[in-house]
Amino acid sequence: MKLLTFSHRGEEHIGFLQDGIVFDLTEARESLGKLADYTPNMLALLEGGGRVLRELKRRSRSLLSEGETKPFLRQLRRVKLLAPVPRPGKIICAGINYRSHIKEAGASPVEPYFFFKPATAVVGSGAEVMIPSFSKKPDHEVELAVVIGRRGKDIPATRAYDHIVGYTVVNDISLRDGSERGVTSTDLGRNWYKGKAADTCCPMGPFIVTKDEISNPYPLALKLRVNGETRQDGTTDDMIFKIPDLVASASEGVTLECGDVISTGTCSGVGLSTGKYLEEGDLVEAEVDRVGVLVNKIRVMP
Repeated sequence: MKLLTFSHRGEEHIGFLQDGIVFDLTEARESLGKLADYTPNMLALLEGGGRVLRELKRRSRSLLSEGETKPFLRQLRRVKLLAPVPRPGKIICAGINYRSHIKEAGASPVEPYFFFKPATAVVGSGAEVMIPSFSKKPDHEVELAVVIGRRGKDIPATRAYDHIVGYTVVNDISLRDGSERGVTSTDLGRNWYKGKAADTCCPMGPFIVTKDEISNPYPLALKLRVNGETRQDGTTDDMIFKIPDLVASASEGVTLECGDVISTGTCSGVGLSTGKYLEEGDLVEAEVDRVGVLVNKIRVMP
């Protein structure tokens, strides 16, 4: 299933998508029976687990038919999308996880290497990305991300998919000059906070595609276009550390909770290597095959 969060009459609603039609689960709560307990928001739905999602999928056809006679259906093109999980508890991003990206980044991790983005960085498809005035080098990174659907800690790689509910797209907007602030020519490494944490710099969406829809995430094509020009073009089988290894490493000593997001890294073609950074008015499309196209416009703050 494709699950989404959207704005309707100024309120946050959730639904599922089929053939360009959104079924509004929030509006239809009184018709859902026991499922209604899991539809206040996306986190509540995901916390219902596989049993609830399977029941929702089983009933999806009849719900769509019922929605034709009641105000439960929306045209996708008329819906204002929000990030599918509007405020994830944790956004864990894998750095330097594609072989093609190693060549342009000049680093090679021997185990998964992570940094955090805050929930305040998250926006949905269609939203504007507001670049802080201090940055002259805003960059793009198209990434496949997994959404955690089951709490766990010290998860073995062999059980990783038990804890994943599905997939979404992340554009890891990176302020390259921010990453250098205060640490250039020192042994402190990168200033990840200034380079990665700015508000709106984690576009996410447009949907969560549940894992049953993608039995094998290798290879999935990744593409990123700026004003129609392809700047990134790769596939997920170029990952150094695959999804089970990332989940296992990220959960080592850290509890992963429902709604947390792990972004799995990007392929080559970022502005850091090409010199083509994002500019005012750019339209950015980050696409992962079978998952969706995340579309955002760039605004540079004065």
